[in-house]
Amino acid sequence: MKNLIFGLIATLFIGIPSQAQNKETLTEKAIVQSISLVSKTNTDKVAYQFKSLAEFDEGLEIILKEGALVNTETQRNADKCEVSLEVSVTMSVGLASVTVTASATVGCAEVAATVTRLRRMLIASITG
Repeated sequence: MKNLIFGLIATLFIGIPSQAQNKETLTEKAIVQSISLVSKTNTDKVAYQFKSLAEFDEGLEIILKEGALVNTETQRNADKCEVSLEVSVTMSVGLASVTVTASATVGCAEVAATVTRLRRMLIASITG
């Protein structure tokens, strides 16, 4: 009986680190297939597609500097300005792929911070 209990405990201690190691390996093997960013106001819809995380980061920086997510006419009415943002990330590990989407509706002043926050949340939720 003691040997059986000892064997079970030993198996648990050996199995737990290998599970953690498998999770790290899966995270390292995860490949971003696509990222989309959609901005909607009452009058417009702007959509962007990216093929990698690096491309998304570079493109997002340019988009936010140019203020391209919200047109200038909408920005003039800042007190009435409301933007719906949607960020969608598709990643794959081997044959399996997962798409996670997050969205938020914010005022024009909060667009840049919200897009950055949505991106961080999605990547963290997929990679663990």
